[in-house]
Amino acid sequence: MYSWLRRLSRWACTLSPQAAARWGDRLGRLFWLLVPQHRKRLARENIRLAGIATDPREIERIARASALRFGPLAMEVFRFPVTAQRDLPARITFAHTEAADAVEAAGTGCIFAASHAGAWEVLGAAVASRYS
Repeated sequence: MYSWLRRLSRWACTLSPQAAARWGDRLGRLFWLLVPQHRKRLARENIRLAGIATDPREIERIARASALRFGPLAMEVFRFPVTAQRDLPARITFAHTEAADAVEAAGTGCIFAASHAGAWEVLGAAVASRYS
C-alpha cells in the first residue's frame, strides 16, 4: 500500500497546481461515492444532533461538502514533496516558538502534541519544514 501511495505522490508532484486542484475535486467526488450509506446516515444524524442544520437538503449538502474536502486535501498531502519547502513558509505563521526554538538550539529533540483539527497534515509538514 505504501509503495502505491508513493507512486501516487510522485504522479501528483508532476501536476500543475491547477491540474492538481481538478484532480482533488475528482478524488473528493469519488470519496463521496465510496462512503458507505451507514456512514452517510451517521454524518447526517450528527449534523442534525449538533444543531448545525434542520432542513434535510441542507444537512445533505453539509455532509457531502464535508466528504468532498478530502479530495483536495489528499492532493495537497500527495504534493508535499514539491510544495512543503516552496509554498508552506508563505502560508504558515508561527507564533510563540521560543520553547521549540530553544529545544532545536540545544539539539535535544522533543515531541510535539497537536489536536486532530483543521489542516493538521499541513501543520506537520510546516513544522518539519521549519525544524528539520
